[in-house]
Amino acid sequence: MFKYIKNLFKNKKRHVAKKPALDWTNISIQQYIELQDLVLVNEEELEQEDIVLREIQILYHVDPLTLDLPKFKKYVESLKFMSQPMPNMKLKNKYNLGGNIYYLHKRLEQFKVGQFIDYQRIMQTKKGVDAYPEFIALFLTPEEDGAYGDGYDVAQATSDIRKYMSIADASSIAAFFLRQSKLYIVLSLLYSQLKARKTIKDKKTRKMMKKKTIQLTSLVMNGDSLRY
Repeated sequence: MFKYIKNLFKNKKRHVAKKPALDWTNISIQQYIELQDLVLVNEEELEQEDIVLREIQILYHVDPLTLDLPKFKKYVESLKFMSQPMPNMKLKNKYNLGGNIYYLHKRLEQFKVGQFIDYQRIMQTKKGVDAYPEFIALFLTPEEDGAYGDGYDVAQATSDIRKYMSIADASSIAAFFLRQSKLYIVLSLLYSQLKARKTIKDKKTRKMMKKKTIQLTSLVMNGDSLRY
């Protein structure tokens, strides 16, 4: 009888869901922004101990002051992953964000005028991770064949991305589309230059346009306002 009860408890333990280890793949953009804000705070305003307490609060949604010492030590040890580099994630076709499904559209040539206008606005007004939610919302829709902003609330999609998308997924998506957009712009510049060579006969003007194209290409390829 005792052996039966012991095995029963053993089997029950096997079915208890373990909490996933905390790393960059299960921290939201919102949490990462809050962690970043801690780094930007003047050191005179916050002691290192205060920063650790705040990090635990942001990541685990617990009051660290109520924890017993052994548990608090475990929380502190779990923060070690923050010294590790951000992993490169494989892009998915769809993302579950807070129970809402969004589909990723990877083809820039299908960009609409409205998307391009919003893209320019984001690149000019936002920097770093703060730009991720709006930037990524340009490429995610609730319908697999849906168009950007067609029949759904873009603001809600942006909010879902901010709250529920992991910073690891977000940084990989942002990096992918930044590379794509740079390549697309460079190809457009080179195409314009080739076209100009056929239509503009003046050598001085053609030489000046070539120089300008090289400068713009360098500017596009080296500029990256969305790095975390």
